[in-house]
Amino acid sequence: MPILDILKPLVDTTVDALAAVEFRPDPIAGTLFSRMTSVLSSAYKRHGPIIERAIVERLRESDRYTVWGVDRFGVQQQASTTVAAAGNNPATLANTHLPYVGDHAGDTQLQIDAVVFDHETNIVSAYEIKRGNGHFDAGKQRSMKRDALIAKVLLQDHCTGRGHAAVGSRSHIIFYYGLRSIPAPLGIIGAELDDHFGMPVWEEVETVNAYFRSRLFEIISQ
Repeated sequence: MPILDILKPLVDTTVDALAAVEFRPDPIAGTLFSRMTSVLSSAYKRHGPIIERAIVERLRESDRYTVWGVDRFGVQQQASTTVAAAGNNPATLANTHLPYVGDHAGDTQLQIDAVVFDHETNIVSAYEIKRGNGHFDAGKQRSMKRDALIAKVLLQDHCTGRGHAAVGSRSHIIFYYGLRSIPAPLGIIGAELDDHFGMPVWEEVETVNAYFRSRLFEIISQ
């Protein structure tokens, strides 16, 4: 099934919710421009999950990948301590793999947008998916990097527990629209997705974005 057909219900529900948002007209902007500003500012916030779902569904079309998300990825203190000890040299964690305590377990939990197991390489990767059209402050950058590395050191055991014999793990943050707040190789951008996954991804996601854009323009012009 085309990705757009899968995503249309989500896009339509999102746009319907945006159309129903109540707003207070600004004395300077007036009713028309106040409405446009209100709808678009809300649309930016709700666009991220659409991009995330489009990427996930595209990868699921390939027999090469098995993809799932984790709402509460359990993290024990050992993983946090290990990542902290690596400091500014995350390459030292390349072959570090710690026991996974289980979903909803551990001292804290992370939310992982997509876990992708590659059946050709037997490597499992975690992805946080950001819209990537704005900059994050230094504190948020440190937090994203830390969480990505914590997921990486636990991911191999997590994947094995789901029945996939992973031989290695990676972690990435996708900044879809190109403002890469975390340097490569941890941070990747939308234009790199095709090469990264070895299959067309960008164009398929853009068909969904084009539909979302057209629906937004419909309600803005009403």
